[in-house]
Amino acid sequence: MKWEEIIEIFKNSLEFETDIEINFKRFLPYKGKPKNLIAIDGSSTFICGISTLWLGIVRVCGLCYGLSSGFDLLWYEKKEHMEVISPQNPPNHIQRKIIEHYPSIDRKILINEIRRAHEIELTKEIAKKVEDSIIAMDGALTTPFLSELKDEVSEILNICRERGNILIGVSKDSRTHAFSRVLTDAELLEKRGKKESYAYIELPENFMENSRPPLYGKAYFVKLFPKARWFRIDIARGSPDEIFPQLACYAKSRLCPGYIYPLVEAHKFAVEINKIREFYEKKFLEKAVKEGLPIDKLLLCMTNAKGKKISDFHTFLDEISE
Repeated sequence: MKWEEIIEIFKNSLEFETDIEINFKRFLPYKGKPKNLIAIDGSSTFICGISTLWLGIVRVCGLCYGLSSGFDLLWYEKKEHMEVISPQNPPNHIQRKIIEHYPSIDRKILINEIRRAHEIELTKEIAKKVEDSIIAMDGALTTPFLSELKDEVSEILNICRERGNILIGVSKDSRTHAFSRVLTDAELLEKRGKKESYAYIELPENFMENSRPPLYGKAYFVKLFPKARWFRIDIARGSPDEIFPQLACYAKSRLCPGYIYPLVEAHKFAVEINKIREFYEKKFLEKAVKEGLPIDKLLLCMTNAKGKKISDFHTFLDEISE
């Protein structure tokens, strides 16, 4: 194919992609004091691996912010969990269920699903603790496939309703195509909604009905600050016209305008698990050697944060190629 033909195809596609009617709904930031906002996020890292068996560490955290003189951190909670990961020989019920759902699962997907389960547990604990607050989870508010987690989320929704809390999910990146275009919804809105300051759109009803896994509540794309990016925000229950003006108050940081600042800090706090890998490595080696495991073989099993063995030749090639 010639370059002229290629460029013409892309040109026609882009012109067609943005030729769509979008009903933007506008709002202004809340003028009073918004509700406190609790941001929940998690991260994971690997310590060692033997064949198809890995030791991973999961950290989940919840940071509560209020607004008075600025972004005020009122309190925080963090939990760290040691997890033995094995796609071939799952050590517990949750991992077996995950593997049944994802037959070709690898260690990364497995530990991510376990992290999500711990995030849901922490969200439930916090929902019981706070009142009249916004609880912002990282990611879309999709239905977990594990029946146990579905029950947990249903209970979280009931607790939030009883205690006046608002549960939302905020996606850092979104690859949805709710408008049935080649461009993602975010890319489409970057073009069509560039001039908007504070605005949102509700994703089409058929997208939410056909979403797999199913969604809790409704999904929106929102611009919370002028000239900022559009982000997908799911609301479990409540009016966007009441919620988005309050969220806009939390999206004014110079660090990342348009994104909810407490979620920035929650993410930074969660990924700090990688900075303390050495502590867990040392603890694991001490315990293992005390129980009679040979240190020379243990050292060959140590991995990087992604679970690749440090002794693997491929890992060596990756390092010298950076």
